[in-house]
Amino acid sequence: MNDRTVRVGNLRLRVRVGGEGPPLLMLHGFASGADGWPAASLREVARSRSVVALDLPGHGLSDPVRGPVLTSEDVVKMVVAAAQAAFGSLPRDWYGYSMGARIALSALRAGVPIRALALESPNPGIEDEPARRARSEWDTAWASRFDGEDPGLAMAEWLEQPIFASRARLPTNDAALQRGVRAAADPVSLAAWLRGFGTGSMPPAWAALEKHAGPLHVLVGEADTAYVEIAGRIAATRSDARVQVVPGVGHAPHMEAPTVWGEWLRGLAQDG
Repeated sequence: MNDRTVRVGNLRLRVRVGGEGPPLLMLHGFASGADGWPAASLREVARSRSVVALDLPGHGLSDPVRGPVLTSEDVVKMVVAAAQAAFGSLPRDWYGYSMGARIALSALRAGVPIRALALESPNPGIEDEPARRARSEWDTAWASRFDGEDPGLAMAEWLEQPIFASRARLPTNDAALQRGVRAAADPVSLAAWLRGFGTGSMPPAWAALEKHAGPLHVLVGEADTAYVEIAGRIAATRSDARVQVVPGVGHAPHMEAPTVWGEWLRGLAQDG
């Protein structure tokens, strides 16, 4: 994998590019980055894919977010521009984990020409308005903590949420890698992502997902019960969706079951 720096507006973004085959855009989750993917499995993916892995603003080696609040439209335009600048053309196959999955779904909603979607621990959005408002308030409260007096404590307590409990079983080296990736994230930027592109702010993408005609792969962890439920709804919405539930893992199968994750992601190339 080779590092490149691309400029989108006033932001410099780091992109990792490598591999051979049909291009695949990879979008990481909140407080992660392009260095957070399991290296051995990513190398296997790159044997059959030209991988384009971004550091989103405020993550990894990319510039921090400053200025106006991010919106779904801003995020999609930024990601599309960065991918085009890094690869020369826009990849038509997209993979996203958690927040990255919501970015991919938002791009689909915005009419970006996406052929195949691989979504790990996705949430296409909250349609019930009171529930959306409640989630938006929750996102805003966490944002105030990340750009408050003790962002380190905010991150520590963020990771104590039940959704992340299974990460405690990561091998020592993997856990250290993830700590390093999280430490590179800019707290003020994390707050901006929560305020502008939290689950409570993201316009729901269920209708766009239903209309999408391309291959759809979904990966969730068995212990991540809320997202297993969402995956079930996705399967009901799209009868052709290939949903895989990984036994014994939680919200981050790519960390907790990297071999399964790599095989699942390589399967995208064989579908359609």
